Amino acid sequence: MNRTPTLDGHRLLSTRDASELLKVSPDTLRRWGDEGRIECWRISPRGDRRFRREDVERLAWLQFRDAGGGSSAAASAV
Repeated sequence: MNRTPTLDGHRLLSTRDASELLKVSPDTLRRWGDEGRIECWRISPRGDRRFRREDVERLAWLQFRDAGGGSSAAASAV
């Protein structure tokens, strides 16, 4: 039985899981959510956040690209 939380068919990640994928601290990810840099949902009375996996992967790609990882110059230097 799959117990992964979903939102309209989109897989949701906890703050910890999303921050590990992005290689940032959970506090940084929470701040980004508060700033609107990434969308998040509050799922409990405690205010736990969940992030769509697709949004996390998109943000990871943008970070990679902005760091020069997606450029042809970086690929040719290897």
